[in-house]
Amino acid sequence: MSIYHTFVPEIFRGRGIAEKLALRAFELAREDKLLIRPDCEYIQNFILKHKELEDMITYEK
Repeated sequence: MSIYHTFVPEIFRGRGIAEKLALRAFELAREDKLLIRPDCEYIQNFILKHKELEDMITYEK
């Protein structure tokens, strides 16, 4: 599963919404036994903060 863009409107930023979206995406991917290709810069940085999810990352296309 490629996550290629994460966007939260400016008015809602700073509330942890992007993190919640990312965590839910990882939950859904795990349920479906999918790996995630982090094409989005936010997700690339997210993985650095959530080392426990590194096993779900792939860079293969």
